[in-house]
Amino acid sequence: VTGTKTVSVIQPSIAQITVQPSTSTIAKNTNLQYSAIATFSDGSIVNVTTASVWSSSDTTIAGVATSSTTGGLATGVSAGQVTIKATLGGVSG
Repeated sequence: VTGTKTVSVIQPSIAQITVQPSTSTIAKNTNLQYSAIATFSDGSIVNVTTASVWSSSDTTIAGVATSSTTGGLATGVSAGQVTIKATLGGVSG
């Protein structure tokens, strides 16, 4: 007697990216390391800090590195307020 069953394997997609810490203050010429945490459609949670593309809403106030070794490292440039964003797989947080 033999039985067969078809199995479908899916690739979970990113449902959400959360940037941590959620709020912070840094001084001019100082750094702060941000982390990007992805929640996938299957419920798994993965640190995607170095895989993400990072951006700052105003690089004259704070810049953020986007390399595979320093991704998420923000540097204060001048007084003001910015939004730091991480993007991966078309999802931003």
